[in-house]
Amino acid sequence: MVENADGGPEVAADAAPPVRRRRVLLTGLAMLATAVLVGYCLLLVVPSVLGFQRYVLVGGSMEPTIHRGSLVFDRVTPVADLHVGDVITYVPPGLTHPLSHRIVHIGHDQAGAPVFLTRGDANSVRDPWRFTLDDATQARVAFAVPYAGYPLWLLGSPLSRLVLIGIPALLIGAVTARRLWRRGGELVAAEQAAALAGDAELEAELEAELEADVSQDEDAELVPS
Repeated sequence: MVENADGGPEVAADAAPPVRRRRVLLTGLAMLATAVLVGYCLLLVVPSVLGFQRYVLVGGSMEPTIHRGSLVFDRVTPVADLHVGDVITYVPPGLTHPLSHRIVHIGHDQAGAPVFLTRGDANSVRDPWRFTLDDATQARVAFAVPYAGYPLWLLGSPLSRLVLIGIPALLIGAVTARRLWRRGGELVAAEQAAALAGDAELEAELEAELEADVSQDEDAELVPS
């Protein structure tokens, strides 16, 4: 160990700045992660409060206008206000999941109801179905946030949920086990130290008693008979 002019160690002074920098770095990363998490929560909550519907675009048929994994926000619009060029989110005939595609044609059936044709921007041909909208309103895409839907997409997968829950649980278990192991080692070391201290104290008491007995015997021999 290197000593300074006063005879004290210089190792602690040299080690302090790296420890302080690491602590500042970890604090900054924690604050950044917190800010990102709060911002993402606001992104999920605020548009919903304002009346927007939220969807995750899981396909790439709207590239490059809307990227795969984007978080899409729709505004409910009267069907009569829909126009060619609007991107709507609907459930196509024969399918069970919603789709966000662009309206490329609006016709009318014999009853005068509007009939829609759609196409994804990345597709060279229109969708193979014609459809009408039963409700008086329809979700029309208002804006999209690129790639912001991936966290929700991952959370929707059972395997992803298992991984996201299982890995932190394993890490917490490992950290807890390490702390318990360390604590157990500290307790064992403390008990051993206490036992050694007790043995030393007992030995000192025995030596003191032995010295006292010897001193008494010597005093007894000096008393005249």
